[in-house]
Amino acid sequence: MEVDKKYKEMDELEHAAQPLLEYLKKNHHLHTAVLVTNDRVMVLETTHCVPIR
Repeated sequence: MEVDKKYKEMDELEHAAQPLLEYLKKNHHLHTAVLVTNDRVMVLETTHCVPIR
């Protein structure tokens, strides 16, 4: 029963995120991420990334 609830929550989250994903695809590039908190939405863009060995 608990597993079913988690799958339902995941489906609801995916459904809620679809418009945001479409917005990102239309208006930003692959190095853009969105962070959603309880009081804001932040668009984050990576300009430099260097792997550390």
